[in-house]
Amino acid sequence: MNIISLRSVFVVLVAIGVGIWPRTREFLGLFQQSFGSPGNDETLALYYDDIAEKESCLNRFTDALKSATIATVGAPNHVSPEAKGAFDSLHKDLQRHFPRVWKSLRVDTVHEYSLLMEWKGADPSLDPIVFISHLDVVPATERVDAWTYPPFSGTVAQGYVWGRGSLDTKFTAVAILEAVNQLLIKGFEPKRSILIAFGHDEEIGGHKGAQALADKLEGVTPALVVDEGGFIVEDNLSLGKTVLARGPFAVLSTGEKTAQNWKVTVRGEGGHASLPDTGSGKTVAAKLAKVIAALEANPLPTKLEAPTTDLLKSMGEVMSFWPLRWILQHADHPLLNPIMGQMMGSMGGKTLGALVRSTVGIVSVLAGGNADNVLPQAGSLNINVRTLPSDSRESVHQYFEMLTKSIDETIEIEDISAVVYPEQTVTPSDSSQFNMVKGVVQEIFSYRTAEKGAERKHGSMHHAIPVFPMLLTGMTDSRWYHRIAPEKIIRFSPFSFNISRGDLSMLHGVNEKVPVEEYYDAVRFFSRLMYKSAVDKDQSWSTT
Repeated sequence: MNIISLRSVFVVLVAIGVGIWPRTREFLGLFQQSFGSPGNDETLALYYDDIAEKESCLNRFTDALKSATIATVGAPNHVSPEAKGAFDSLHKDLQRHFPRVWKSLRVDTVHEYSLLMEWKGADPSLDPIVFISHLDVVPATERVDAWTYPPFSGTVAQGYVWGRGSLDTKFTAVAILEAVNQLLIKGFEPKRSILIAFGHDEEIGGHKGAQALADKLEGVTPALVVDEGGFIVEDNLSLGKTVLARGPFAVLSTGEKTAQNWKVTVRGEGGHASLPDTGSGKTVAAKLAKVIAALEANPLPTKLEAPTTDLLKSMGEVMSFWPLRWILQHADHPLLNPIMGQMMGSMGGKTLGALVRSTVGIVSVLAGGNADNVLPQAGSLNINVRTLPSDSRESVHQYFEMLTKSIDETIEIEDISAVVYPEQTVTPSDSSQFNMVKGVVQEIFSYRTAEKGAERKHGSMHHAIPVFPMLLTGMTDSRWYHRIAPEKIIRFSPFSFNISRGDLSMLHGVNEKVPVEEYYDAVRFFSRLMYKSAVDKDQSWSTT
């Protein structure tokens, strides 16, 4: 899973709006309504009281981190003989730790290592809710000696759970199972069916895991799909010493980019290296250099569109300085939009630029003669393109054709993508799906908005934590579910990052860890979301 920083958004938009913002404003909550206290809603006690079997709950999570479940490209079902034991051990541990879940839900394996579970609802006419995660993790072979605790130890120390997968994303997988377990302990039964789909090869594309799981669900029309992706930002966003927005706030991914792989091949006059046609522009080296220069100088055009426009407009709602607020709230205005998109693309650096255009990354340059004194007759570039949801393969091909044909009509363009992903959709930020997840985020996490020294207690709202939609520039397993749940996917991992402290580096990095209390909050989050979306008597949030 890849996560972007939002800090650049504010820097560019302040430059657009006012140049320098001389005033520091309090960060206002998006929503000030109260969701009530536990005493006003008998259901809330389940989510705000101590979690049942709390110590065992944590042990179930830490044990899952002890299995080095690493997927491998080219291996049968993407699991090597070395990793097979780890996946088998994880499956046995989960079944041993969650006997209620295995007894009450239907549990199937897909391609040996992925899990598909069904908690059948009382009303089959209601569309189900789907919770997805993945059981594989990235390797931890580099700089193992730099880890404070061994990466596959699941150590609990200093208030944290340490280990590979503690964030990405055995954290969500085990928390989802624990949420079901907690609901079963309390005797709850869903009205909607709840489906749980855990892939085993997300980190290498999900072809044997999530793709196969989505195929199994062909014909199902989910009311909501929840995957990893967004998170909570704890620190402030600032321009210099001026605080623009006070944390915490949450971001929910309502869309993500997808990947394409292309090959550009040039051909030229070979010959002996002692007689190069210098200055003619006809050699392979010269043509490759021209193509690379053209790609660098002419990126794909900027397009400021949803969900980035949704992000800007929702940020505008919390801005008290009216010129900036007005600009953000009109991000989709036909006159202002292209100007904002161009400025964000040119002034925002690579992070912000990736939000407003499809990006082109040259991953390899291949050219060489068959001897030290032979000029090559052909050379190629392998290019990875990360597309906005609205960009098609045809539009990317046209872009390459336009750039290369002006250099040499004989240049060949080839789509070498091993897999063509389903068409990606964006979930509207005013949809019932977004509002459902947003509401639960605010119920569970708004206690974190309490002023320093004030009581931080679940069930007391304080200021409702702001929740913003966002575009994920990386990819998740949810890429495979668009064909069964178009515009119904929300990505959120219920943990927090302090960006200025460098927390993002823990993802796929050294000393991956999560606070113990955040794991408990994740269990509360998924329990509450399951209750509200699948158990609550009021089904008006989503039509069937």
